[in-house]
Amino acid sequence: EWYFVCAGYDVTSKRMWLRQEPLDKKKRAKSGAVVEKTANVTNVAKNHAPFLMAAYCEDAESNGNVVTGHFNGKIDGPSLFGSSLGAEDIEALLTGNSPGAIGGSLIDGCP
Repeated sequence: EWYFVCAGYDVTSKRMWLRQEPLDKKKRAKSGAVVEKTANVTNVAKNHAPFLMAAYCEDAESNGNVVTGHFNGKIDGPSLFGSSLGAEDIEALLTGNSPGAIGGSLIDGCP
């Protein structure tokens, strides 16, 4: 079964959220979920590790960064935006609109 999953962090309101909805419209009301928390994220350290989605990077001193912990499944059409999206933009993505058609700042290079 396929799910729509999105997450965001708004620096101004310090609001962090995660949303999961089944793509099957009949099941959405029964099994969709949204979790919200407030978090003050400070002192984000700069590093030389690449951005990874569905894996993590171990720093092996002799070989540089080693990508490991790979997700064992399928992620169809991941997108990364440079700003927090509003509720209307999230609904547009959920209903099948292209990420490039959304008003947010889609980061180039994402498949």
